[in-house]
Amino acid sequence: MRRTSYLPRMTNKQPIFASDLPASAHWYTDVLGHPGTPTPDGLRFDLVNGYSLLLSARGQPAKVVLPVPEAAAYQQRFEQRVTVNGENQGRILETQSDSVTLVDPAGNHLQFITSLSAGPPDC
Repeated sequence: MRRTSYLPRMTNKQPIFASDLPASAHWYTDVLGHPGTPTPDGLRFDLVNGYSLLLSARGQPAKVVLPVPEAAAYQQRFEQRVTVNGENQGRILETQSDSVTLVDPAGNHLQFITSLSAGPPDC
């Protein structure tokens, strides 16, 4: 049995750490497939089922579990994105048949889990 710790839905009161906001913005835009929305404190990415990720230099390092229609699509985007020399590129931490865990440029862990209840594909 696999143990996974679930965090509550990220809100504007619960930002995750992004030490280099431009590098994180590039990474998340590529992996999530759409740009974020600037906020006074950072950048917000709206996802399926009302989930949002807020990136901020004042955030805390996080391990986030996100239900998505197809986890493999996020791994594919990560692997096929255009990289920028000198930027921390993040990495793939783990892949399983129904999930992929990526590490972003700030060291946050994002586990994308295929879930039939995740709603329509956002990829």
